Amino acid sequence: MIYRKITSADKEKLADLIKEMNENLLNKTWFLPMESDLESVEKMINKSRFYILGAFDGDNLAGIASLDYKNGKLPEMYKFPDWCDTNKMVEFAFSIVALQYRGKGLMFEMLNKIKEIAISQGFEYACCTVHKDNYPSKKNILKMGFEYCMSINQNTDFPRDILLMRLKKDFIKDKK
Repeated sequence: MIYRKITSADKEKLADLIKEMNENLLNKTWFLPMESDLESVEKMINKSRFYILGAFDGDNLAGIASLDYKNGKLPEMYKFPDWCDTNKMVEFAFSIVALQYRGKGLMFEMLNKIKEIAISQGFEYACCTVHKDNYPSKKNILKMGFEYCMSINQNTDFPRDILLMRLKKDFIKDKK
């Protein structure tokens, strides 16, 4: 696998990956819908609030993982623990693995790559949101070291858990 930042030149491949995801979701209530038309995909790629990492197997876009520098406005809406400096926090946002690459550890690998990127950019904390019943996604983020912080309702049909992780040090030992 080759890992690199997604650019506008990748918009067709990313649009196809999003279409595949949208058409094959086992539980649509676990995910917010993503637009897959080329104009929307290019806007997403070019938004400075996102860093989208692509995993490429030759010419195939096998998956993506992303950082959201605005944390989806979560710190404005919810009270985070005092030990977590939300000014030094980034959100692990949307991630997708193409159907033919699922079950091979790619999601975990991509999440570790964006963790390295976040650390290199000076972030100390990461958060993510996951539907409370999405056990496959929770398994990966808990394996990475994220820990449960709180449950929220982003809207009435979308209950989520927020999980936090200290990026550089052992998360539990640093809690105060």
